[in-house]
Parts: sequence; structure tokens; C-alpha cells
Amino acid sequence: WEHQYGRNGIFLSGAILAGTDDNTSAIYNPGALWLSKGEGVSFSFVAGGISRFKMEDGAGEGHDITSTSLYSLPRFLAVDIPNPNDKRRKIVLVIYNKDFNNLNSSFRSVKEDPLEPNVIFSNNYSNSISVSETWAGFSYSKPITELLSYGATFQIPIRTHRYSSSVRKEGIQKDNPDMISSTEDLLFSYYYRHVGFNVKGGLSWRPKPEFQMGVTLTTPSFLSVFNNGDFEYQELEVDDTGTNMIRENKTLDAKSKYKYPWTIALGLSYRHNRSKFYFSAEYFAKIDPYIVMEDSKDPYEGLIPGFEADPLDLYAWSDHVFNFALGYELDLRDNFTFMGGFQTDFNYIKEPKDDLALFLYSGSWDKYFASIGISYQKNKNEFAIGFRYGFAFDQKAPSLVDLNSTTIETRNDFEKNATVNYNSISIALTYNFFSTILE
Repeated sequence: WEHQYGRNGIFLSGAILAGTDDNTSAIYNPGALWLSKGEGVSFSFVAGGISRFKMEDGAGEGHDITSTSLYSLPRFLAVDIPNPNDKRRKIVLVIYNKDFNNLNSSFRSVKEDPLEPNVIFSNNYSNSISVSETWAGFSYSKPITELLSYGATFQIPIRTHRYSSSVRKEGIQKDNPDMISSTEDLLFSYYYRHVGFNVKGGLSWRPKPEFQMGVTLTTPSFLSVFNNGDFEYQELEVDDTGTNMIRENKTLDAKSKYKYPWTIALGLSYRHNRSKFYFSAEYFAKIDPYIVMEDSKDPYEGLIPGFEADPLDLYAWSDHVFNFALGYELDLRDNFTFMGGFQTDFNYIKEPKDDLALFLYSGSWDKYFASIGISYQKNKNEFAIGFRYGFAFDQKAPSLVDLNSTTIETRNDFEKNATVNYNSISIALTYNFFSTILE
């Protein structure tokens, strides 16, 4: 829910499900597109910021994982398709993107082996996550009465997700640093792409000029096409006692799938003199665990007699989530408008499931966002500039690895022993051009 679009979406923190006066309604509530102040083009541009992520004890007690990165706010473009033959119908083409928690981190520690005083353990860990989505489609809206309108947005989501994690633990002899007494390596990586189709339907009701209400329902994705991916798992153990073990599997061009939940949302807005107040809330339904990618093939293609490969399954799921947003707008002098908002973006994975060892990790946690902005309208042009701040304080989360351990078996720690802190600040510029101003 953290991704917001356009002048009103960004600076009112997405609290515009009741409807807004530009084409961002194509994303938030297509039923309210009919209430736009005109026909034209809406887009967000030159929008970016900096974020900092810190996971205390994320690599084991006393070992923190940090990541600082530059990022861009979601880009958005919506264009009206004029229809002079039917002024009561509105069609808008829309495209927008989402970039999620893209993190890159690495860590190294050196410690003595408590059981072998002559051995030093060198622990190395690296982790990379990249998730992005592009949504494209069109919206249709039409009034039922002068007070009630309906609409739908038909869109195609294209999602890509990359993840890699590696752990290397080496036992080095103090009296002979060139000798390695043991080595343990673990590599796990995956990539998949999902292309689907979904529909968001909406109603907008304005019983009084100062009051407006909106309701939306969004379907899960269906008619999935071009969905594939690959993943690799490799575990290696070697020590000076002659114990050697390797376990590996690699699959290219595997079939994949990704599920979006049902959602239902409600929005309200109320104008009093020069002020306007907004409220929106959305419920995301639960998705039970399902397999994103699977492979039960023999990696040695029958060349090792009697070998039975373990199935390699990658799971995903999501819990019930309820988010809300508040917005405030104040008309100033000389065509200036002040905007501000606050919103939540709660974690959709409340509890990792320790019986699903390979799960789809996207680094989700509870976040909060606040925004302020100023817009200026002159004739058919509307510009806005402002800031957005995001934060997450002291969120408990599973540590990614335990580098304090001298064995590799504790690589997946499902206990919430780590603490996440996150903050980001960004600047955004938006522009609306109304080729036709509607009375």
C-alpha cells in the first residue's frame, strides 16, 4: 500500500478512494473518473529519494545488517481518450510501476571456535532482493445518475522478483592460516516473472456537493501467461575428517505463479469551506500457502543409480491486512493548494512458517508514511511539489542468518530475534494538463 501516484495520491497519502479531480482515479477508484475536472494528461516525474534500512541482530546476535540506497517514487501516466460522440463516457489509458524493498547487504565476522581453540571461524554472508511491478491497462467510467457513477480498470500486472543469499563458513587453523580445516557453503537464489490480468471495479456516490463516498472491489490476478522462473540451491560441507557432502539442485525455465489477493476498499471525503478531509481504508484477503515454483526432477538425470532427489519447492502466502489513510487539503490564495496525509502499510507476512523452508522472501514489515505538498493551477496546467517521509521503528522480524553459529544448519532462523528500523525521505513533482476543462 506504500505506492502512491499523482498529485493527490502522493501528497494526500492515497486517501482518495472516494474520488479525486484528476485521472489518478483510474488507479484508486475508476468509478470516480467521471468527477475529474477535465480531460487531459496526468503524470508523476522527477521523483526520488533515499532510504536506510537496518536490521539489528539480522545476522545473529551482535551482527547488524544495513542497507542505504537511492530510489525513485512510482512513475505514473494516465491519458484521456476523447469521445465526442458520448460525453457521458470517460476512457483513460493508464500505466504505472511499483518498486518494492530492493535491498543489498553483506556481512563478515571472525570468531574463535569455542570447541576448537586452535580454529578461527570466518563467516561471510551476502543478500540481495529486487522486486518490481509494471501495471498497464485502461479505465472506463460512466454515471448512472447525477449522484452515482460506476467504473472499472482492466489491467495487466507484470511482476519480476529476484533473490539471492549466500553463506560461507570457513574454519582456519591458527598455527597454519593457509590450511582450512572445514568449509560450509550455502547458496540459494531464485527469479520469476508473473504476467496476469485483474479488474478493479468502483462506485462513486456524491449525495451532496460537499460529501463524497467511494467503494472498490479488486479481483485476484487470473489468465496468467508467460510465467516462468529459475532457482538454484547448493549446499557444500567439507572438513579435515574426510566428511564431504554436497546437495544441489538447479532449475531453469520452471513454471511459476504468483497470487494477488481479493481487496475491498472504502473512501470518504468532506469539504468544509476551504478545507477538505479525506479517509480511505482497504482490506486485503488472506492467501493460503501455495507453490510459486517447484521441481522434483533428478538433477543427475538418472546417472547415479538409486539416487532419489528431494523435491525443491518455493512457497508464498499472505495474511489478512487492513490499511488506512488520512488526507487534508486547504485552498490557499492565488490558485495554490496545501495538501498533507498519513498512511499505513502493514506487513502481509505476520509469521514465517518454519515448515516451509524455502519461502518467498520480500522483506516486508510494518511501515508508516507522511506527506506534504503544495500545488498550483494556472489555466489548463497544474503543478505540485512536496515531500514524503516513511518510517518503521523497532519492528520484530526473523534474522536472516546466524553467523555466531559454527554450523550452517541455523541459516534460517524463524524466531523473531532481529529488530528492523527503516526510514526514507523523497521529493516528488507531478503535473496535470487538462486539454478540456469541464464545467
